[in-house]
Amino acid sequence: WPRRSRGAPSRRSGCGRRRISDGLAWPEAGEVLQSDEGPVRLLTRRPMAGDGARFDGILRGRPCAVLVTTSSDPEGVHAWWAEAAERAAGLLQAPSWTGVAGAWRVTVTPSPTGPCLSDGLAALREAGSGELKTLLDAIERWVTPLVDALASVHAGGSALGLFDPEELRWADDRLSLAAPPPPPGSPLRRHVRGFSSPEHLGHCGGAIDARTDVFFAGLALYYVLTRVAPIAEASEFTHPLPPPHVFRDELPPLLCAVARRAVSPIPDRRYPDAG
Repeated sequence: WPRRSRGAPSRRSGCGRRRISDGLAWPEAGEVLQSDEGPVRLLTRRPMAGDGARFDGILRGRPCAVLVTTSSDPEGVHAWWAEAAERAAGLLQAPSWTGVAGAWRVTVTPSPTGPCLSDGLAALREAGSGELKTLLDAIERWVTPLVDALASVHAGGSALGLFDPEELRWADDRLSLAAPPPPPGSPLRRHVRGFSSPEHLGHCGGAIDARTDVFFAGLALYYVLTRVAPIAEASEFTHPLPPPHVFRDELPPLLCAVARRAVSPIPDRRYPDAG
């Protein structure tokens, strides 16, 4: 979201992004919002679906996620954030404060402080091949909690449509989402290199469901096994990823088979859910 002009813009720009109103722009990194819980300092701005802005923030010395919309919240962004928290089966922490701060409606949610999935995969690549036990420990550390959490979501008849490994963090051995995935039907199709499914790019009908989550979890397993950098072709339905043992011939065949099926570019060829 670019910085908006403080002049008298139209309600919608040429790229389709809604301007808030004449003379009003989104808050920027570095600003401080006053909440009932104390001052909230906005830090890095994060990608956001819908008519709102999202920041990493600090409240009382602790990291938090800050969702900001206009006080009227015309597109119901706060509503789908709350709905996504319920749908995520405990992966999203409950907000610590929701209210109005000046011209804004604000939701503040404590942020998990552990490493994200991207950090874990990068550390594995730097560590080299290692022994089989090291490999299995990495799967138990980074993949199993993700699959277990997704299995709970899918058992409830929901799906998350995960696509960003930086939004998944571990804290005290608990897996948490930094923010909910975009709501169903969202126009946002942000591409995360090596992790977005073909459906996220509009291929294969573009439907986001449990098989989309399976693809994401399968990629986590694939990258733990291969210890290669995320592969851009993962999102191309015409370019299946190479079998994991192409990169390391000592890998257990059954684990390679699980990963290969989970990351099929054709959704119907994947496992139907994380269970």
